[in-house]
Amino acid sequence: MPGALWEDRHEEAIAGAMAESRARLAVVDLPAGVDTTAHLPRLGHFQERHTRRALLSIDLPSTRRKQVRRAVRAGLTFEQDGTDLDRLVALHQGARERKSIPSDGAALGTLLHHLLQEPGTRMHFVRNEEGQRIAGGVFLRTGPGTVLYAFGGAERSEVSGLATVLLLARSMECAANDGAEDFDFGGSQDPGVDRFYAEFGGERIPKWRYVLSAPGWTWWWKWRRPDLFNAPT
Repeated sequence: MPGALWEDRHEEAIAGAMAESRARLAVVDLPAGVDTTAHLPRLGHFQERHTRRALLSIDLPSTRRKQVRRAVRAGLTFEQDGTDLDRLVALHQGARERKSIPSDGAALGTLLHHLLQEPGTRMHFVRNEEGQRIAGGVFLRTGPGTVLYAFGGAERSEVSGLATVLLLARSMECAANDGAEDFDFGGSQDPGVDRFYAEFGGERIPKWRYVLSAPGWTWWWKWRRPDLFNAPT
């Protein structure tokens, strides 16, 4: 619903779904362009965040193109249509664990299994010289002209940075070949990761996150997931 307003009915729908499923927490990342200014949340709260978006009609910056060539010289190869969901989950969970970010691998696997059934969803990998998948990501078609880097990770090694550059550069090419016009990096509040995305030509675009906890559980989530309650830096 890019460009739409966030309204009471959206909160009520989330609260109803939580009650039905007995969920204790709901986190919704609104698409870039959704405006919350006309509505103050009654049940949950908003966090202002941002994403990075690059036009696919513009060449990558020269630094990134050089890194792609280095990755190829290092023996890294791009796998366009991957199917190894377990490996993708392991790569993503490894990245989360290194940053001490809680994540439910089983739930992520279930989510990705369903997402990969949707038209326009792709899973790409990068392999090293030995043929091992050392980086990977899931990419979603979120609009007629937009592809989103939704989930991903890389195995820590001396070539992990180059592997991630190759993964994203080739995935952007695939998105352009599929008719997409822009590439959404998904956003990160980690300054280092944000700079990494910016160096692909990604322009900063504000977006919002909505957080709702079940009655009586807010204190627990503030302890367990303070990042969902603190103002982004």
